[in-house]
Amino acid sequence: MSSPADLTSDPGFGATVRQFTASQRLFDRYVLREILGRGGMGIVWLAFDEQLERDVALKFLPEMVAFDEQAVSDLKRETKKSQELRHHHIVQVYDFVSDKQNACISMEYVDGSTLSAIKARKPQHCFEVDEIRDWVEQLCEALAYAHRKARIVHRDLKPANLMVNSKGDLKVTDFGIARSLTDSASMLTLACGTSGTLVYMSPQQLDGERASHLDDIYSAGATLYELLTSKPPFYSGQIDRQIREKAPLSIDERRAELDLARGAPVPPQWQEAIAACLAKDPVKRPQSASELSQRLGIGTVSPGSERQAAVATSPPPVPVSAGSLTQTQSVAKRRDLLVLGIAVVLLVFASVIAAAVYFGSRAGKEPERSESVKTSAPLPSAAPPVTTSTSPATTRIQEEAAIVSAPPPVYQAPAPPATTPLASNFSETTFGTSASSAMAGERFPETRTRALAWEEVVSWSDAKLRYAINEVYARGGYDFVKPEIRSLFQNLPWYQQRAVSGRTQDEAARQLSPLEYRNLELLQHVRDRKR
Repeated sequence: MSSPADLTSDPGFGATVRQFTASQRLFDRYVLREILGRGGMGIVWLAFDEQLERDVALKFLPEMVAFDEQAVSDLKRETKKSQELRHHHIVQVYDFVSDKQNACISMEYVDGSTLSAIKARKPQHCFEVDEIRDWVEQLCEALAYAHRKARIVHRDLKPANLMVNSKGDLKVTDFGIARSLTDSASMLTLACGTSGTLVYMSPQQLDGERASHLDDIYSAGATLYELLTSKPPFYSGQIDRQIREKAPLSIDERRAELDLARGAPVPPQWQEAIAACLAKDPVKRPQSASELSQRLGIGTVSPGSERQAAVATSPPPVPVSAGSLTQTQSVAKRRDLLVLGIAVVLLVFASVIAAAVYFGSRAGKEPERSESVKTSAPLPSAAPPVTTSTSPATTRIQEEAAIVSAPPPVYQAPAPPATTPLASNFSETTFGTSASSAMAGERFPETRTRALAWEEVVSWSDAKLRYAINEVYARGGYDFVKPEIRSLFQNLPWYQQRAVSGRTQDEAARQLSPLEYRNLELLQHVRDRKR
């Protein structure tokens, strides 16, 4: 994303910038805060989502796209596909929102910069291998996950779509969305005389062939080439012809040409792997992100490691074999139906037993009751419940009040398995509180003491999920916007100690331990899915 100052340089976006102001409320849920920048074909705003109670990034579509029914329909479909991606190194897409005047895509807010912007701030406008090694490994993990599990191709991979957050983690943005938006606005692109992201396209993309994961492999190679040399493989002259016909200079040759050879040399292994990515023939490229990772010598990206790298915010996936995805989905459906059937049978069996015990006890006691008792008015405790109509909000508030009024749980967490990636830093939070110690008024200490599992939290009510999420944010000192939520924690000594006036959710999240942050993402994902 570019800086706000860059926005005025593109006349195609002037109207989009002027029609919104900070603090403006849109779509009955978002409050705009500030412009984050421009991503491809849209203005991006930082906003607060009042329903999900967290900061989000809103990518607004150009008017010519927002008012085109077919374009909006295509983007809705791509957004729905992108929502399936749940990975620590992929920016999560939340929703496609539109009304008569505007349309935007709501996605995870990343508090950081793009690799393109970071590169521009470097003295020689390029990186050394050691600087990007971890990011490249994370990129390969994200691509392997998207290609193998979700069967989604990015189609617009480039440094501007790779972000690094405040924790130093890589996040891939705009999976499948940016290219769809560009395709929808192709007439606008031609009118402006720009080449879009031509320099990262494979020969097959240029020829309009069906998108393939090998196009992403080519784009990944072009991206790495630029990060290490400051320029993409082809950047002047007839770029489309060069991409189809000409072999790019080696990385050593390009660095020498641009007088960048003063840094550490790029290992031959890296140069060969990147050159293979840029092969004209897709068959000669690394056939997967896993293979690319292996060729670079930065680790093996196996299906198991992909699941470990993915934030545990989705049910454990059925391994995808080399065969068809349809077979995998069929196995998953049969498994789900089996689990559902067992649950139903157990529920019916438990109901029958409970009914037998209840009516059996009543039958045993009936002869001992006197006639006066039988004919008298029923005791208040036996009166049938009065059915009242209450709104979901009222029910949720009542459930949260019940959570608060219940005695705090006595919780002693077991030690995490030695293989848990978080075992080394899981014993203490950022504030130095022992993981096994109880805090007064804390209702869900397990969110900071052990890794929660999808299977246990998916059965929680919305009120329980909501309270647990807010309690985690409270540990980070979040200054709650809504008074009714703030009142749940404002009298707790540990919250009084940690709360910071004006602290946002994102700032509070940065105060959490890795384990708390992981559990927070899981709880939020489960709540989003259930809503």
